Amino acid sequence: MSSIRPQGSGPGGACTQSFLSVLEDSAGERLPFIGTVVKQLHKKLQQNNFDQFPEVTSSYSFNPDTEVLAFANTDGNRDQSLKRMAMCIGINYPHSQCPLSGCQNDAESMVKYLASHGFDFSNSDLCKVMIDDGENIEPTKQAIHDGFDWLVKNANSGDNIFISFVSWC
Repeated sequence: MSSIRPQGSGPGGACTQSFLSVLEDSAGERLPFIGTVVKQLHKKLQQNNFDQFPEVTSSYSFNPDTEVLAFANTDGNRDQSLKRMAMCIGINYPHSQCPLSGCQNDAESMVKYLASHGFDFSNSDLCKVMIDDGENIEPTKQAIHDGFDWLVKNANSGDNIFISFVSWC
C-alpha cells in the first residue's frame, strides 16, 4: 500500500514525498544505507526540477555507507526489546500572514509510512503527532520542547527513533 498521496489529493512537500518514494522504491530489498537514500533522494528531487538539497544530521559520528535505516526493518529479525519511537510534526500556520499548505499532509504521510513499518501511533508512550489541525497535539514551542524531553527521557540505547519536522524553521 503506497504512503505517497495520490496526485490531486492535496498539497505536499517535495522532500517528504520524494523521501517516501525512495523508501518505497527499495521495499522488499536489503535495507538501504542512509547515504544511499540521501543520494537517491537528491537525484529524485533533481529529476523533478526541485532545488532542495537533503541533509542528514546526527548527534554522533557514523558512516552513512554502512548504517542502515533500521526503522524500515519489518522482517521480524529486529530485537523486539528495542522500542520504535517517533515524533512527527507538521505546522501550516493557518492563521498567519504566510500560511503553508502541505505540512500537515506531509506529517500525516510520515505517520502512515511509519505505522506501516511497526511504529505504534495508538500508543502515546511511543509515538507523538503534533499537527496544527485542531485534532492532534498543538505543535507549540513548549509542546515540541516537551516532545524532545520525552524522547530523551524514554529512549534507550539501540531504540529506533524517528523525528520528522515539516514547516518553516
